[in-house]
Amino acid sequence: MENHLQLTWKFRLSLGMALLIGAFAMFTLERPVFTYPAVPFPTSKAEVLKDLKGAEDKLVKLADDARFSWYGMRDLQGQAAVEQVKKHMSMRGWSYEEQNGSGYFFVKDGQKLVITSQKWTREITVFQVPAEARW
Repeated sequence: MENHLQLTWKFRLSLGMALLIGAFAMFTLERPVFTYPAVPFPTSKAEVLKDLKGAEDKLVKLADDARFSWYGMRDLQGQAAVEQVKKHMSMRGWSYEEQNGSGYFFVKDGQKLVITSQKWTREITVFQVPAEARW
């Protein structure tokens, strides 16, 4: 009986240590892909993370379809990403008009355009850009 109790105690301690080490490694080394939310456009989470890795402070094209392009940027505060979008739009002749919720409104030659943003993760902001304003 004594030997069985000692074995159970050692087993529990070993299991607890293994779980602690695993949890530490999982959340400090690199966040596993499966823990990210679904992406709001037609591509994989792994592809988005690969595209954004090492692309600090610049917008990266993540996906395209006939109507929209999606761009993303690593940015904890979200403001640097918005400023990048405004800069890209200004270079193409669009004037920033206002923000309403997650939408950023631009005007060019009487035409209005809305770019929407989404905070995909705590550090990644994604923008949905209509086809006529792609860059």
